[in-house]
Amino acid sequence: HVTTTSYLFMMVCKTELTQREREILVQMRQHRIKMWIVAETLCCSVETVSPIYQQFKQTNNVDKKLRNGWPRKTTAREDRE
Repeated sequence: HVTTTSYLFMMVCKTELTQREREILVQMRQHRIKMWIVAETLCCSVETVSPIYQQFKQTNNVDKKLRNGWPRKTTAREDRE
């Protein structure tokens, strides 16, 4: 069942949270605020909230993880040419 509020929420959801938003997320979870409320407040999904909080509990850190991405097909020099 999709309400108007949840539909609008899904349309404006972000894909990544800022450092400050991650800190707020942790504070909210430490105050036992439910994950769906945290997600709605920060305009993200519950699937975003859970791993960030799990990472904080394990490492006491909310920094973004380093990602490698796809390997380059061209060198930086080739890109400049």
